[in-house]
Amino acid sequence: IKVKNLEETMGFKFWKSEDVVEIKRESPLAPLAKVFSKIYKKNEIIEEVIEPSLYMKGISFVMAQPLLCFVIIYVLGYILLRLKLLSKPIARYALKLYLPLTYFRLIFLPPFDGLWSWIGEDIMIGVAPFGFIVPHLVRLNVRGVVNVGEFTGARWPTSVEVLTRTTRKMPNEEDLRDAVKFIHRQIESGNRVYIYDKAGTDRAGLVMLAWLAHKYHYELERNGIENGLANLFRLYLAPERRSIPSSIVKQPTLIAFANSLPLFSESSDTISGGTEETKSSNAKSYWPWSSSSN
Repeated sequence: IKVKNLEETMGFKFWKSEDVVEIKRESPLAPLAKVFSKIYKKNEIIEEVIEPSLYMKGISFVMAQPLLCFVIIYVLGYILLRLKLLSKPIARYALKLYLPLTYFRLIFLPPFDGLWSWIGEDIMIGVAPFGFIVPHLVRLNVRGVVNVGEFTGARWPTSVEVLTRTTRKMPNEEDLRDAVKFIHRQIESGNRVYIYDKAGTDRAGLVMLAWLAHKYHYELERNGIENGLANLFRLYLAPERRSIPSSIVKQPTLIAFANSLPLFSESSDTISGGTEETKSSNAKSYWPWSSSSN
């Protein structure tokens, strides 16, 4: 066949003769044969294309293996999300797409933590709730929710109060204070509290450990800040939710929060150490829910 010229149609370069366009049947571009014939509205014999570009090879691979390409893109996006390399707006929408994968990993893969874990009788720590999880938590008398993850799409009924501190990093000291204040008020009202980030691990675990440091403050007084936090993690968090990393006890924001706690004796709720004026000042600066600050 005599080649007339090199045509370009819809971004695809191919050789065209006066009457025939030929593409090899074993070529990666074979699936596009019918497309070319419709463009020209003729019954061309499609048998051969000369030197398809890398771009065209990529398109033909996607058309030939759509499921494999979807899996590759899905897994790659999940890795980027876990490494926190996606921008915040993209991560917010991607999280909804990857929540089922997170649920699967927590339920069926070690350490088999499940969607949530009980820490005592009043607090639960777990995954970002979606769909069927929200009404189930409401039936468990959850009336207070602390969100320290990126996901804000859960629709809670009006009977549930939500404290949202959406962050892709670990909560700062002020976030921990607000969360502890919120949890204290909810438990005093007889409600249960649900704390969550994406998977109920590091950020939610940090908030939970801050609450434990507030509740068992005498443990910090007896053993020191670092050893006390390590003991609280080992006794309360590690047995219930093993996917929480032990490194959270060394988070600077948590240590700063623990250092701001007034020291109490185990037998009474009197602040130990310092003058009476210092004791009163320390207590008022920490307890934002006390009657003196309302």
